[in-house]
Amino acid sequence: MKRKEKYLKECLRFLDYFGVDYSKEVIKLTDGGNSCIMNTESEFYELFGGYSVNSIAEFVAEELGKKTEWYD
Repeated sequence: MKRKEKYLKECLRFLDYFGVDYSKEVIKLTDGGNSCIMNTESEFYELFGGYSVNSIAEFVAEELGKKTEWYD
């Protein structure tokens, strides 16, 4: 598996953990998704430390050819 594919797979696992639905054509972004991974004890810190849930969702959307939309 290529490095980018492996990273995308980890991104999907990350989004699953936070309950972000990426199965539809539009991935919904929320204000809660602005939280950044800062806990060094988190299983996601090594790959995603300093990144927000929304930023990972935007990356996934771009990679999968989907759109993002803010949701209240």
